Amino acid sequence: AGDRRRVLVLNKADRLLDQGTPGVEELAALARDMGDLDAAAEAAVAISATKEWGLAELKRVIEERLAPAATQAWSAGR
Repeated sequence: AGDRRRVLVLNKADRLLDQGTPGVEELAALARDMGDLDAAAEAAVAISATKEWGLAELKRVIEERLAPAATQAWSAGR
């Protein structure tokens, strides 16, 4: 259980940021600030599911950080 990888996903970023569409930098800064609250997380990603902000970054982080661990766990269980 202690070796589980985690990504902290912060939804509703649209409610925390100013009007308009934030750039990747704004979402990354928000995620970094909020990610400090969860030291166990491998990464933090700020998203807005409603406005579809940050979803590409979330997909990238999942593929980069979680997919290798899932593949390794799958192979070990076979």
